[in-house]
Amino acid sequence: MAATLLGVSIVSAIFVRVITIQQRRLEALAVTDPLTGLANRLMLRAALEQAIEQSRRTSIPLTLLALDS
Repeated sequence: MAATLLGVSIVSAIFVRVITIQQRRLEALAVTDPLTGLANRLMLRAALEQAIEQSRRTSIPLTLLALDS
């Protein structure tokens, strides 16, 4: 009985670790461009929304500079 419980605990710990690693990879893929590895539009939008909210809370003006080649 104890050996079975130990085995199940070990398998569960490994499973949780694998799932956590896969989740981190998926999150990274969701917010980065696969070709360049840079943040994608989804990440840009989230960062802009956060910056706008911070600007509103602190009443500090916000400046946006966009460069494109």
